[in-house]
Amino acid sequence: MKKIYTAALTCFTVASIFMASCTPSGTKTTEEDSNSEGYDGPLERQMLEFEKIKDPATGKIPTGELLTALTETETLKATPEARLMAMNWIERGPIYDSLGPSNGNTRGGFGNTNGVYTSGRMRAVLIDPTDPTGNTVWVGGVNGGIWKTTNLLNAVPIWQNINDFFDNMAISSICIDPSNSNIMYFSTGEPTVNADAVQGMGIWKSTDHGVTWNFLPSTSTFTLTFKLLCDNSGNLYAARRGAGLSRSTDGGATWASIAPNANSGSDIELSSTGTLHLSSGYFTAASGGAARHFYTTSPATVTSGSWSSSTGLPTNANRFEIATQGDLVYICPTNGSNNVFGAYKSLDGGATFIQQNTINYATGVSNGQGWYNISLDINPNDGGQFIVGGLDAYRSLDSGVTAQRLTYWVTSLPYVHADHHYVKWFNAGGETRVLMGTDGGLFLSRDNGVTFTDKNRNLGIKQFYSCAIHPSLPNYFLAGAQDNGSHKLDNPGLTYSIEVTGGDGAYVDIDQDEPRIQFTSYVYNQFRRSTNGGVNWTSFNFTGTSGPGLFINPFDYDDINNKFFSSYSGQMMRWNNPTSLTTNTSDTNRMIIPGTTGSLTAFMVSPNVDKRLYVGTSTGKLFRIENSDATTALDIAGNTTDITGPAFAGYLNCIAVGSNDNNLLAIFSNYGVTNVWYSSDAGLTWTGLDGNLPNMPVRWAVFDPISNDKIILATEAGVYVARDVNGAATQWLPSADFPTVRTDMLKVRPSDNLILAATHGRGLWSSYTFTVLPVKTIALQAKLDNAGNSNLTWSSIGAVSSTKFNVQYSLNGISFNDIATVPGTVAAFKHALSVPTGYYRIMAVEPNVASIYSNVVAVKSTRPLTGLKLRISPNPVVTAANFVVNTSEAGEYSWAVRDMQGKVLQTGRGVLGAGASVNLPVVVSNLPRGSYSLLVMGNRQKMNSTFIKQ
Repeated sequence: MKKIYTAALTCFTVASIFMASCTPSGTKTTEEDSNSEGYDGPLERQMLEFEKIKDPATGKIPTGELLTALTETETLKATPEARLMAMNWIERGPIYDSLGPSNGNTRGGFGNTNGVYTSGRMRAVLIDPTDPTGNTVWVGGVNGGIWKTTNLLNAVPIWQNINDFFDNMAISSICIDPSNSNIMYFSTGEPTVNADAVQGMGIWKSTDHGVTWNFLPSTSTFTLTFKLLCDNSGNLYAARRGAGLSRSTDGGATWASIAPNANSGSDIELSSTGTLHLSSGYFTAASGGAARHFYTTSPATVTSGSWSSSTGLPTNANRFEIATQGDLVYICPTNGSNNVFGAYKSLDGGATFIQQNTINYATGVSNGQGWYNISLDINPNDGGQFIVGGLDAYRSLDSGVTAQRLTYWVTSLPYVHADHHYVKWFNAGGETRVLMGTDGGLFLSRDNGVTFTDKNRNLGIKQFYSCAIHPSLPNYFLAGAQDNGSHKLDNPGLTYSIEVTGGDGAYVDIDQDEPRIQFTSYVYNQFRRSTNGGVNWTSFNFTGTSGPGLFINPFDYDDINNKFFSSYSGQMMRWNNPTSLTTNTSDTNRMIIPGTTGSLTAFMVSPNVDKRLYVGTSTGKLFRIENSDATTALDIAGNTTDITGPAFAGYLNCIAVGSNDNNLLAIFSNYGVTNVWYSSDAGLTWTGLDGNLPNMPVRWAVFDPISNDKIILATEAGVYVARDVNGAATQWLPSADFPTVRTDMLKVRPSDNLILAATHGRGLWSSYTFTVLPVKTIALQAKLDNAGNSNLTWSSIGAVSSTKFNVQYSLNGISFNDIATVPGTVAAFKHALSVPTGYYRIMAVEPNVASIYSNVVAVKSTRPLTGLKLRISPNPVVTAANFVVNTSEAGEYSWAVRDMQGKVLQTGRGVLGAGASVNLPVVVSNLPRGSYSLLVMGNRQKMNSTFIKQ
């Protein structure tokens, strides 16, 4: 049930996540390219996300609820009701990107023709040791899931998403058991404070080399894991934020705490000599002491009191990063400013260290972000060389005495995206290679670090905050990406993008009546505008890189009156001349809305009433402002109405307006609150619609443009839809063909009802609203005649001579195939129905226009039932059951048992004679307790039933 927590749940608090000693600079300074903003403000982003999703009643983020929500979502997706409501989502990408002319048009000196491409943020990378060529690599996105390629060395690798179920997990580390390569593990939860509010959900294990994965129940409290590793005996170690080091000797079934103190374990390394090295301590104020290094030569049996402690290391460092090569050990520490300031070297397995540098390293190594991203590895052919990464990678050729810059995140070569979380220097295929995982994806050098190429093509893990749709160009979209700029997509299907403006991409907008006017934004009140349809962009900064306003700052734009509204901390900023401004001095107003508490977090210009604006706050207040283009600070009280619902609580993240202003939605993004509030009387009264929604953040909503009773939500587990508004009894279903990933924003194009979804980990997706009535309406009717034929007739509006109607047929109402094409002058078709129930729809096709669809109709035969029948008895199943299939038509059949995540567990095939039956050999004795689906296919039919194993 929603909103119920158990006492066993672990929670994040502000105090446990944000440390008083943590004062990183937050954003990077610009470099040679004056058009490139500083990338990434990890601390500011993390704090904003925490405020958005924390339970207001407790001030904490419950760690168990998201996994429950994901599981509930996958279970609901498997139901026939959810499948019939699938919205035919199309993945749009980007699957790679390049830079536009207003953003420097270059990465590392390359332009768009042969550019360098990025994907999204990743911490976890594993070079598969079972492939000696180094071609097989696994990566885990911080949102986006687990991906694998078996051809990394190709110019364009092919990446596979292992399972959509993991798309909303922060994958922090991946390891493989050297004693059994079929056993793999990955950990979840971004340990540096769970940056994108992607919560840790324990450790997951595979026993078939990554094909399927299962949650380890013993790790339900392992929410912030820095790193996993396995020793040669198969023992598993987890370095954990706030919990030191844990060890499992039984494959993750049970765990023992073996840390020498209670401090965080931020790094672990196992040397080739069998010595385990631990970096203990992560920020002095939060962890109870400075970073320290411990080591043991007996990791399989070591206890908390039997570690050895090294000497010669600094006693006031915030963090240690370790690299080993036999008895050679390097440690790069960070100072109170979170900068890597040098290197310490040990030649005796970590017992004693000597500082190598006499002059501190350049602050650009980590740029004040050593708390967030740091990486270190040793040249496998020369122990006197190592690479340390932070903002960029630096290489030492003299055992750490000095370190020179190796990679560049702006215009110089070799280009590697900023913020390095992973580096591996290794030999494979007769080459010395370097592989780096960054906030912009994966980069590979095959010549010992001289040159780098990106490996991000087909790796669709962009983390978007926002999106916008062009009113007339069918495939033109804008979207703002975390740490990867703002992007333009302008091609059909799954495609690439152009990064039109840089830095953290935030909210975006396209003027709907003058689409040549377009906006993107950087952090706070720093905006970018194009007046020529997105070709060129100009910067307009009304604040600095530290506010005021919100880090990812909400805004809305009045297309008719050309006014721009944004958050300015507790005030509203109105930009009065956004279409004509030519300099950074502007006619702007800032005003305090009476009754406001907290920050302004949501803006919505009414599409129905001229000059009406809705504004929401971080404390759950909702206001309606009239004459929004002319109101001043002096007369705002007379133009403002407080329409806050009496039970509102939390962070109001989105306001939606229906076909008229009587119909309103207020969307709250926290855990533990009513997330969806609905009013049918212009905000006089409000009703909660959460119904059967899992307890999870809801970030956005739109009304279906055909009906105010139909609502589409962007949630932490993908897209949810409701056919009918029914108060607290409203029934929600996940869109079955949409990934189970955090979704931040939805936009609808009124001209054709195209809906665009911005996900935080799987890029953009598009669909038509589930009423499927775009540019021209097609109304389909059908009835069965005495001869057993389906007689289809339809009416349409706007069909022209070039229109073609594709008649489509389905056995299950989900997957449709063309059975005929008729010209636009024809509106009837006859089809012989040979199954108990057939489903039909009409697709209208025209040149250079998006296809549109009719409603779906079902035709049931009046003849005696033929074809497949499936019966499961008893159900629920305890130890055994009869899974009986019979058919009136002879032929081959196949069957499969799947769990609720869609994993295939058992399969089989056979032949049935007409009128015969068979008991399928389904083995249930070894299935864990839970729900399963049994799918039987034969004679062009599919039968699917659900059974429960008790």
